[in-house]
Amino acid sequence: MSALTEQKLTEEQIDRLVATATKDAAHRRMEIPDIAREAGIDAPLSVIEAAFESRGFGRYPETKVTKEELEQIRAGKHWSQTAEGKQWAKDNSEVRDAHGKVVKPKGSGAPTHLSG
Repeated sequence: MSALTEQKLTEEQIDRLVATATKDAAHRRMEIPDIAREAGIDAPLSVIEAAFESRGFGRYPETKVTKEELEQIRAGKHWSQTAEGKQWAKDNSEVRDAHGKVVKPKGSGAPTHLSG
């Protein structure tokens, strides 16, 4: 194996990455290499991505909303604003507490700490 595939960041470096990435709304939209650069970390992208993944952070594609959908959302007529859409979101969302522990698994309908 090459030295690059074995490279890992320290816990302190990962803490700096996460702190930089979650600093504010602008930082949450930054590209990963820019976050690493600002945090003073020089490592391959795969190592930085693995560090974020180790803390439960993943990359999600930007959601594109059409002008028509945006107008529907603002008017409260988009599918997500209907009773069916709100029920789907409630049924299919996962809730975590401040420590990252799942308190409501996807599809469960209620937080686990409220279940008998």
